Amino acid sequence: MKMYYCILLFFYCHLVVAQNVIPPLLIPYRVGNNWGYSDSTGKLLIPAKYQEANPYCYGRGLVKRKGKFGYVDYNGKVALPIQYTQATNFRSERGVIYAKVTYKSKSLLINASGKPISVQFIFPTDYGLNSIICGVTRPTKPYSTYHFDTNIDIEKGDSITLNFLQFFYPDNNCILLAKKETGWGAISKENHNLIPFENDTLLLEQYDYYKFKKNSRWGLYHKSGKLLIENKYTSLQVLDNSLILVTIANGKKGYLSFTGKEYFREP
Repeated sequence: MKMYYCILLFFYCHLVVAQNVIPPLLIPYRVGNNWGYSDSTGKLLIPAKYQEANPYCYGRGLVKRKGKFGYVDYNGKVALPIQYTQATNFRSERGVIYAKVTYKSKSLLINASGKPISVQFIFPTDYGLNSIICGVTRPTKPYSTYHFDTNIDIEKGDSITLNFLQFFYPDNNCILLAKKETGWGAISKENHNLIPFENDTLLLEQYDYYKFKKNSRWGLYHKSGKLLIENKYTSLQVLDNSLILVTIANGKKGYLSFTGKEYFREP
């Protein structure tokens, strides 16, 4: 009887562990013009044999081969046939996991097993763009000149231009993007300089980050003012899955970590 309970306990523990297995971190990795997947150190785990490879979403990696799209699993095996003329990454909306694909000229929503599903999503239309944040009413026009009458002291002659999409409210502390004669920068509500006023462009990127353009190249700051990525890329986008998608000077794309590690190389 004791042995029986030991066996039951073994299988129960095995089941619990199996249910809490963390999926491997696989990062799209480019070698020349071909794409595969690597681990966080850059070691290639899935061969670079695709025209495109996208970050994994809900256990599926969107890849492209011979002009068609499909999905691979964490082992690199084809999970859904490479047969779609267009496809998106899987996403979750109101508890439904789905991707949008085009197959034989027909647009479909499919689940992670590849079966067509029918879902209707309703999204709110009122985002309250005129709401007041940190004592300043966000402008209704894309750009407007505002007097920021808190304890921020802008030097005489400097102008402040606010864009409601760039006006951020993190942890009860406003971060103000402003432009001086020397360029764009950022200051806190307490008048602390966070990002130097030396940039051609400064944009809020995924809540905690600001991408900046200087000398025709893009880089990235953290909201604390820490420089994360030097400005050396022709485009830069922070993704939801903690990766950064960039374009380099030759027009090719690649992914970065937030430490600046590049997941691409030329053959």
